[in-house]
Amino acid sequence: MRPWLECLAVTTAFLAAVAAFELLVGGKRLAAAAPLATPVLAATSAGTASVVTSLLFVGVHLLFWLLHRGASDAVAADAVGVFLFSLLACWLYARSSSAWPPTFAHVANNLLAGLLRG
Repeated sequence: MRPWLECLAVTTAFLAAVAAFELLVGGKRLAAAAPLATPVLAATSAGTASVVTSLLFVGVHLLFWLLHRGASDAVAADAVGVFLFSLLACWLYARSSSAWPPTFAHVANNLLAGLLRG
């Protein structure tokens, strides 16, 4: 349990530092909700944007898996799982108009994945 608490503390400190830097130096401000779509995705449907985003999310993970575990059925299963999770995260974002619900879901998913790793 101690390594998990250390990881949580480091992550919290990192995010707090990033937020402080962006607020104080970067000229950013806190917003209650992120915009629903960027100008690039504004011309596409929410479904198309979700599928493209989910494919990119799988791509971010896939190279690491292939380099460390090689091509296998387990990697293919993980890719499908990450794609489905990403679709869920897109739905959470669309439903809430906030990045927080998918962020919390992602953190919870990663914690669960870490705990289930035999």
